[in-house]
Amino acid sequence: TNVFGRTLNDLMADGLSVKINEMPDEAKTKMRRTITKIVNEGKGGVLCILL
Repeated sequence: TNVFGRTLNDLMADGLSVKINEMPDEAKTKMRRTITKIVNEGKGGVLCILL
């Protein structure tokens, strides 16, 4: 489905990219560590990120 001539997937990807690029470097580092821990401990579980 296209919205404003773009796919919903493209719109979501662009929105997430903007949010991540605006985050301070320290916050990016903390988020990366946290996500790594969740993925490594979960091993096959579901990862949910609320922004």
